Amino acid sequence: MPWGVSGSGPRESDRATLRPRSRPVRRGGGTPIASQAGRGVPEISRFYGIVVSMYFKDHAPPHFHACYGSAEVVIEISSLAVTEGRLPMHALALLKKWAKKHQADLLDDWNLARAGKPLKRIPPLE
Repeated sequence: MPWGVSGSGPRESDRATLRPRSRPVRRGGGTPIASQAGRGVPEISRFYGIVVSMYFKDHAPPHFHACYGSAEVVIEISSLAVTEGRLPMHALALLKKWAKKHQADLLDDWNLARAGKPLKRIPPLE
């Protein structure tokens, strides 16, 4: 049924104000991990559909967030262990390969984020 027909969902005039439905991963304090794009969360890299970001002044241990489609994950920088969430196996393998190569850069960005300073972009996986 087209937009605006009874029982078919939101009216045409409501389209621009709708928020996408998502099931955000939750971390310790119950704060949702935002879908990174457009939410003020610094994006530090993007490759093969994976978006990598960090929050300013986030909780320890040092970690980063990644999204692939509607899947989200949190990965500890030192061990590259997944601490929250899930990604498809192929996306997780690519993400860990990238993170292993850029562990020092990720830790530098973590320290900048904790200090509330602008983060540096990290080159994508090639």
